[in-house]
Amino acid sequence: MPTKASQSVEKTLPPDQRPLPELPVELAHELNIAVADAQLLLYPALEKCWAAHFKKAIIIEGRKPIVHFTPELFFKPFVEYAVAIYEAYARVLLKLRPSFPDFEAWLNYALKTLICEQLCPTDRRELPLRRCAIGRRVNGS
Repeated sequence: MPTKASQSVEKTLPPDQRPLPELPVELAHELNIAVADAQLLLYPALEKCWAAHFKKAIIIEGRKPIVHFTPELFFKPFVEYAVAIYEAYARVLLKLRPSFPDFEAWLNYALKTLICEQLCPTDRRELPLRRCAIGRRVNGS
């Protein structure tokens, strides 16, 4: 947990620079379960979307198959997944009983950034969805 000194420094930061707090193990576990549940809904939705549109999209030119599809078809499952993760984080963060300005800053900036980075990382060296909720890599490093 952050110290009082680090908490006072975080409160002086502008809202768009306030980091998400480190979660206690129990809350991190609850969050990881919610994220896993969201993934269980995402994967079949993507498979269904892919199966429905992939068969129609293959065009054979010589020996090389070319796939034509519109990526918009895949947006809905990802949006539903992102919203499920956002809501799970919000429920867990509320259990920390934060002040309204902190909670608002986390929801409007840090949490949205975290979810966007997990879905489409800007730093390609990081693998998406490989960090657990308490900020350590799944493999322990």
